[in-house]
Amino acid sequence: MEESNRKTAIAEQQRDEALSHVKALTEKLEQMKMSGNGCPSNYRSCDLRGMPLAKLKSIQAKLREEIEEVEIVLYQETANKCMKCEEKNRSVTLVPCNHYVVCDTCATTQRECPYCQTPVTPKA
Repeated sequence: MEESNRKTAIAEQQRDEALSHVKALTEKLEQMKMSGNGCPSNYRSCDLRGMPLAKLKSIQAKLREEIEEVEIVLYQETANKCMKCEEKNRSVTLVPCNHYVVCDTCATTQRECPYCQTPVTPKA
């Protein structure tokens, strides 16, 4: 019986020490995240270090594809938008350069073409 009590006491002590260690490590991790020091706040770049080159090249290729996809969507979203306000669709051709780059609201205040900087002739 005495042996059993002793083993229980040792197990409880080890559990308490482990919990204390986990708590200390958790606090240290939080401090590192808050201070911006070390890898935890930027774990992705730390994860990249030490990766095989083939895996890194694969990640790079995937990121390039995703960037290209974003650029295509951005182009499609902005291709018809006014170059001045970027909110309304283009609706006015500027004279004399004939660029179709502004909406009717912005056209009234444009002194020059936002595309080529040519002075705009006001409507008569």
